[in-house]
Amino acid sequence: MFFLLCISALFVAVSCDTGYCGDTNAYYKLEGYCDIFIECIERQEFRRSCPDGLHFNAEAPWPQYPCGYPMDVPCSEKDIQQAARSTQECPHEYGFFESPLATRVDCGHYKQCVDGVPMEMLCPSGLAFNPEIGRCDWPALVPSCDAEAFIGYSCPPGSVDEYGYDITENFGIPGKCYSFISCHRGGARLLTCDLGFKFDETVNRCVNSDLVRSSTPCEERPSYL
Repeated sequence: MFFLLCISALFVAVSCDTGYCGDTNAYYKLEGYCDIFIECIERQEFRRSCPDGLHFNAEAPWPQYPCGYPMDVPCSEKDIQQAARSTQECPHEYGFFESPLATRVDCGHYKQCVDGVPMEMLCPSGLAFNPEIGRCDWPALVPSCDAEAFIGYSCPPGSVDEYGYDITENFGIPGKCYSFISCHRGGARLLTCDLGFKFDETVNRCVNSDLVRSSTPCEERPSYL
């Protein structure tokens, strides 16, 4: 959903020697830190820092870029470098943050900061930005979003089957052939059938489009799907 844009200053490097490096080119996590790590190059040891707002990914093989957004690289350590150029629009130089355009009924707006420059972005249709995890999410899972008003649909209360598993119910949308509402635990999710499929209200699921016969006209599939 999100992509890490090209970063001109990858990280700050300081030569050091703490005994991490042997014969292998590699990265090593520095205990106690989320964004500082050791890089070993031909037995030489360098202390590196990810750009402000990114975390070190200990799973990244050398020489793959080892820094990622916090939503992709969770970190439980306490120490994170101080924001280099914190502003009201960009708390960190890199990351995804709340947008002033977002409201409780229009929850898809967010800001992406790249090198301290904010860009207004919009989640894919039917998703809301969740500032708690820094990514687009189901509206019902975003406390700051009025999911019913945002999706425009009120689901029946959630229910479970005889084994205690959640029952997910699908509902058609008048005038729509490809989009439908999926109700999960009482929360509405706006979904779209895959290419070659349409939503069939007789079975409440997506089926081969050649098999769907409807007397009511519906919208064409958007060209970007």
